Amino acid sequence: MSYAGICGAEDLHSESHFGLHGHSISTINSFTNALGGQCDGLIATNNADPGISPVADITIPANTPFRLDASVADLDSANLLFAWHQVDPGDSMGATDSARFGTDTGNNPLFRSFEPQPDSWRDFPALGTQLRNQTDAAEVIPSRTRTLNFRMVAFDDEYGQDQEDVAVTVSSSPGFRITSHDSGGSLDTTSSYQVTWDTANTDVAPINCTKVDVELIAFSSGHTTHSRHMLAPDIDNMGCVDITAPLAESNPRARIQVSCRNNIFYDISNNDLNVLGSNSAQLDDNDYDTFYYNNGSTHSGRISQAHDDSLAEKDYREAAMPACATYSSDSDGGSGDGGGDNEDDNQVGAFSPFGLISLSSLLALLQGRRQTVRLRQVAQRSSLATKSYQNLASGVVRRVCTFEFI
Repeated sequence: MSYAGICGAEDLHSESHFGLHGHSISTINSFTNALGGQCDGLIATNNADPGISPVADITIPANTPFRLDASVADLDSANLLFAWHQVDPGDSMGATDSARFGTDTGNNPLFRSFEPQPDSWRDFPALGTQLRNQTDAAEVIPSRTRTLNFRMVAFDDEYGQDQEDVAVTVSSSPGFRITSHDSGGSLDTTSSYQVTWDTANTDVAPINCTKVDVELIAFSSGHTTHSRHMLAPDIDNMGCVDITAPLAESNPRARIQVSCRNNIFYDISNNDLNVLGSNSAQLDDNDYDTFYYNNGSTHSGRISQAHDDSLAEKDYREAAMPACATYSSDSDGGSGDGGGDNEDDNQVGAFSPFGLISLSSLLALLQGRRQTVRLRQVAQRSSLATKSYQNLASGVVRRVCTFEFI
């Protein structure tokens, strides 16, 4: 339920929203089960309510999209609908006003409610908003250290319902970001190719995302439906993976997604890829509807990512980095080798204008003398900066797959 059309700059609907917020439903349930139940007799429906399995509280990075989902069972109904609601009321100044609408003040609600949907998950913000590289004042990515409280409500078609709460703690650290295939173009999947992302230290505390899944999302015309195709499941969150498992089918509207395997946050590449498989058959692209929300408050601009683009004060001699993980169709358990102890000089190196320089050649070049090296951090598209290295044998250039000599 809503007051449509009377909220000025905060209007989300021109017509009424047919649905109750999760907190309103909880209040109704509490009243009905207490004093309200004494006003008249309760009638048994002989219906089994849906049951939502507990959802664990979790910590995510700031400035990154995420997805909430839950497992729901119903003994006598398969026609279930689901809704995720944020239940943070805001501070003493109230939930939101026109001046603060579309911003993260630290305790205000950031995400509006939608009418119940047939899918148990919800992307924050809507997947359609992300595909358009837009932001939405009614679905604001959290940018501050805070806790977001959500409530899932599941409904069956016999007036039964269940609820489950989950707390999402937001850390000040940023989420990872895809750095390859982000500008679109063509992707030949008949031969090996590399997917890279900036880990942004999500592999260590407080996020501790040690494993990721790399997927290809194939979209139908107009991006109205989509299907997900796993490229590399359960690989080390190290910033790159070599994909050697070929795809036979093609799709002209695909995106890469990197998702934390033991968490709920992810990143999707910004522009469509023309995937070129070994034949003209098309990848499945109609397993799921793509949820769009258009309320007039969306505007162009990539979802904010609070990455540090300065190289000047960073130390790139921290620890030896392994080679990229490799995933192929015959990988053990589909998890990739993770590159844990691989010290192959042919894989560990840095890119120069003349191609790949092996790590051993790099150390031989610089060992024992002071050398100023100019690096461009390709992954974060930073400005140029200089860094001095002395006796580089005591350390290894970090994240070599994201740097090049110039």
